[in-house]
Amino acid sequence: MTNQLFFCLIFYTIICYNIVLGYGYKAHGYLGGASDKYLSLYEPIIYKNITDLIGGDLHSVSSWADKIKRNSKYTWTAKLHYIDILECNNETYDKEIINKYCENNCIVSIVKDLANSLKYNKEYLYKVNNNTLSRSEQLKFLIHFIQDFNQPMHLLGYDRGGNSLKINMYINGKNKTTNLHYIWDSLLPEYYMNNYQYTVPFEKVKLPINFIVDDLLETILNENIKEISCKIYPKTSLDIIYLDFNDYFKDKYFRLLFDNYHKMSMLILKHIFE
Repeated sequence: MTNQLFFCLIFYTIICYNIVLGYGYKAHGYLGGASDKYLSLYEPIIYKNITDLIGGDLHSVSSWADKIKRNSKYTWTAKLHYIDILECNNETYDKEIINKYCENNCIVSIVKDLANSLKYNKEYLYKVNNNTLSRSEQLKFLIHFIQDFNQPMHLLGYDRGGNSLKINMYINGKNKTTNLHYIWDSLLPEYYMNNYQYTVPFEKVKLPINFIVDDLLETILNENIKEISCKIYPKTSLDIIYLDFNDYFKDKYFRLLFDNYHKMSMLILKHIFE
């Protein structure tokens, strides 16, 4: 291989890598920005505590957990971004099913553990196996994981969360070949963000008496899986799935996902900092 060809391949790899990750960053930043607006308006004291701890606003740190997961210090966090549930016909996804697919090492368990650690842990370190996270790291991970919790392909394990399912999507008069996970990480949410006006629910979020994080996670997991994840997963044996963007995209899915993100993040943050 010539040096010129080698450097061309390296350059191409870097460009593709940045494009794949960069699009996902936009959706995370968008959700973080929506939380910034709400907290600064309705919860200024909590907002100051959050921004002081993470050293910035939620928009700026929402993608931090994705950017550092290949760092040797954080590789153990990679599998915490999702849960690989392989059931789509259940009336409810209860603790038994969650434990079956999680084994205390998935997005459901880490959100619960980080929320409780930030609220109750007086040592300010979250410890798992031989790894530790500072209080600031815990909160930056928590912000990101709550966003991932409301991405439907982070909840099902079929075809590696959609990563292995090839999609040929017809959009704007052209065919785009990609995979189902990327479509829900980037293509669809970006279209929604660019073409629809999303505003968080107007009323102030109130923390229920005797609030339990586990119950909230179970409720939102059930709604996201039953109302979205299992409905949008193409049921076919074809190696490549052909989808028409105009038929497949539903703005109601993103209103529900973003509303659930807002409810989940605000209740957990109030639980921690109130």
